[in-house]
Amino acid sequence: MNCVILDGFAAAGNDLDFQPIRDLCERVTVYQRTPAEEVIRRIGSAQAVLTNKCVIHREVMDHCPRLEYIGITATGCNVVDLKAAQEKGITVTNVPGYSTQAVAQQVFAYLLDCTNQVASLNRQVQQGGWSRCQDFCFYPDGLRLLSGMKLGIFGFGAIGQQVAKLAEGFGMKVLACTRTVTKKMEKKFPQVKFVPWEKLLEKSDVITIHAPLTPKTQNLFDQTAFARMKPGSVLINTARGGLVNDLHLAQAVKCGRLSAAYLDVTPQEPLPEDSPLLRVPGIAITPHCAWAARECRAKLIRICAQNLKAYQKGKPIHVVKPEG
Repeated sequence: MNCVILDGFAAAGNDLDFQPIRDLCERVTVYQRTPAEEVIRRIGSAQAVLTNKCVIHREVMDHCPRLEYIGITATGCNVVDLKAAQEKGITVTNVPGYSTQAVAQQVFAYLLDCTNQVASLNRQVQQGGWSRCQDFCFYPDGLRLLSGMKLGIFGFGAIGQQVAKLAEGFGMKVLACTRTVTKKMEKKFPQVKFVPWEKLLEKSDVITIHAPLTPKTQNLFDQTAFARMKPGSVLINTARGGLVNDLHLAQAVKCGRLSAAYLDVTPQEPLPEDSPLLRVPGIAITPHCAWAARECRAKLIRICAQNLKAYQKGKPIHVVKPEG
């Protein structure tokens, strides 16, 4: 089997390689990045392709008739036309759960930055603020304890559940809004109060988003939602940028409706230089890297190899299909 990896840098970076994939194939061609106009040519006659963000739509499949397997080196599946793949008998797999710990950790990096202001205080010290201070210490308004704060979790899959576990350790009160609440879920997380959407907005001091991007969740966090949120609350998004209306968010922070927002994802990536999210005091942005701990990327590559090996044996795992 010949395999093409279209955007290897996303998973391997500069510190990992795809040897587990090479061990399974006669030939593996790795491209660090592939522009959209090169996708068809680079896949060519390969039977398998791995992609992270390179889009594989119906036209690509039409021009690559030998393609029989698409491995998504991520959890989200929106880069592949799943309906077209199913019609053509192409198996599509993804990698669930590889970055759960890392993304939950990022949420608390944001929370601790918000409550303890480490970066801001270090900057003031480096600029001489402490040296000029008349007192042995100085501290800004706004230092807070996480303990006792209400953390609202929108979406309660693996990452949302891990965030809830960490929040309990910090003494936070956890609210969660999810599509389906089961008795098993309630029993497993007795410390979590499951609430409807409106209650989550109104009662949470911080809301962290862990839901998929669907037509129903597109721009769900808009000016209407922000108007219902607790004044001075904080929004965290490590899920998908499209769940949040960027212009409305910028306005909500500028006017003080929200005290801060922390984003690892944005509606357009990379973030355009004219984005309304840029240069807004109170909005902190990281470049879609919450998932990218070395350990997580190594796990990602291992699971991609497991997916491909299972497919080769005729017993595919982690198969994704179109909804409905």
